[in-house]
Amino acid sequence: MLLCPGCRSEYEAGTQFCPDCNLELIDVDLITCQNCGESIESLYKYCHHCGLILRDSKSEIDDECENHPGRTAVGICSVCGKPVCEECARHSQNRIFCEKDEHLK
Repeated sequence: MLLCPGCRSEYEAGTQFCPDCNLELIDVDLITCQNCGESIESLYKYCHHCGLILRDSKSEIDDECENHPGRTAVGICSVCGKPVCEECARHSQNRIFCEKDEHLK
C-alpha cells in the first residue's frame, strides 16, 4: 500500500506524490493485529489501538516487563505505554493496561 508520510492518506499504485502534501509516497507493509483486528504498519512492535505485541511485526525490539525484569512483555499499557507481562497486564474492552486502576477507567 502507498502511504503519504505527512497526512497518512492511502493511494493506489501508479501515484508517486501526495496531491495535498506534495510528499513522495512510501510503500508500507500492513499486518493485522490478532487482538483487535486493526491494520498496523509491520515496522511497529505494538498495536497502537489495543497495546498488544504484534506477532508478525518486523521490529527487533525485545521488551521486557517494566515491573518484572527478565519477563517478556505481552503488550504495552494503552494509556502510558509501559511494557507489561501477562501477570501485570489488565485487559478491558479489548485493550491492554498496566496495573494502575486509573488507567482502566
